Amino acid sequence: MGPEGEWLRVARRSLLRLAGQRSTLTSDDLWFFMRREYPALAPREPRSIGAVFLYGQRQGWITRSERTVVSAQRQCHGRGKTVWVSLIHQGG
Repeated sequence: MGPEGEWLRVARRSLLRLAGQRSTLTSDDLWFFMRREYPALAPREPRSIGAVFLYGQRQGWITRSERTVVSAQRQCHGRGKTVWVSLIHQGG
């Protein structure tokens, strides 16, 4: 498995973990988690994060809401980010 495949595998696993811990999440949440937990991993194409969320939706972990929030990432220039709702959140 190459570096891109490794990043994708870790990103999917991280999304599953976050969806189990939170009732809602955004791509910013996943980016911040991955940068903290796996600082050496990065995709060649940052937009790959969208494929991770679509995978999570197909797996039944999350669903897209109609809400958006302003991105906390500087490089996003205040762009709106979709808020995803966890379908597997364990509460707490």
